[in-house]
Amino acid sequence: MGTNDEKGREEEQREAEIVDTVRKLTFLESQGVDVQVTADGKVGGFIPGVNPSKESADWDEVVVVYEDLLQMHKSERDREIILEARERFEGEAAG
Repeated sequence: MGTNDEKGREEEQREAEIVDTVRKLTFLESQGVDVQVTADGKVGGFIPGVNPSKESADWDEVVVVYEDLLQMHKSERDREIILEARERFEGEAAG
């Protein structure tokens, strides 16, 4: 029975991490960053030269979030979370 509880907690934690990663991707996009996620889970971003939100962007927070995503790429488990988050993020953007 403890195994099922442990598995449930792991699934809840994973879901929370995916939701948090989607939030990070959404934040970057809201700041004018064109977020790119490669097939292996590496995150990159392009900041267009003409960007209506660039004056109001919180660049300090953009750097913190981006660096956090770069650190996540170092772990295979976290890369899987990034890839799942990318699917949800793209689904939200399309829907």
